[in-house]
Amino acid sequence: YSICPWRERILEGLLGSSIIGFHTQFHANNFTESVDRILESRIERADAAISYGGQTTLVHAYPISIEWPAELLARLPAVEECRARVRERFGLPANVKLCVGVERLDYTKGIPDRFHALDELFTRYPEWLGKVVFLQVAAPSRGTLPAYRQLHEECLRYAEELNQRYGSETYNPVLMLAEHHSQEQVYDIYRAADICMVTSLHDGMNLVAKEFVAARDDEQG
Repeated sequence: YSICPWRERILEGLLGSSIIGFHTQFHANNFTESVDRILESRIERADAAISYGGQTTLVHAYPISIEWPAELLARLPAVEECRARVRERFGLPANVKLCVGVERLDYTKGIPDRFHALDELFTRYPEWLGKVVFLQVAAPSRGTLPAYRQLHEECLRYAEELNQRYGSETYNPVLMLAEHHSQEQVYDIYRAADICMVTSLHDGMNLVAKEFVAARDDEQG
């Protein structure tokens, strides 16, 4: 940020506010450090306050929330019915652990790294083969950009490689759904899953973990 030609103006503009909110404390700390380094200001770290130009600004982290209880929960069937429906859709036996990942198809989400982790799991602990299936729901995003098209192809290729390496005629360890789903369909999958993986490499605020827990009313997951 220090090489930005308008660094002072940007900070001064933000400091015209009474309160500045960031997704995470890490980002709030970065902002405070930038002000301390670039502007002549007084910083009260105990109060998370910055005084500049006769104005005092509070800098805090305000993690975004989700709707809870979600209205659509009242329209969804019981967890056991969701589990049966999702497992029937994908042909999964009742005794298989269903692990899910739900996000946009974006390079910040760490989807290839997740596949690599599954590769390591099956290599080190082959006893899990046939006992766990990973379902990746990845909504296509920014498909006109070459980097995102490349990521899409990489994820599809990696999923197919894992299925060829560890699968059989009756078992595929990875199910890749690169398509859009409604919120109701996503909650249906949340309620059917045993595990939800959130492995973002760099994200402003990821709500999947909160949504997964909020989608359950069986104290599981």
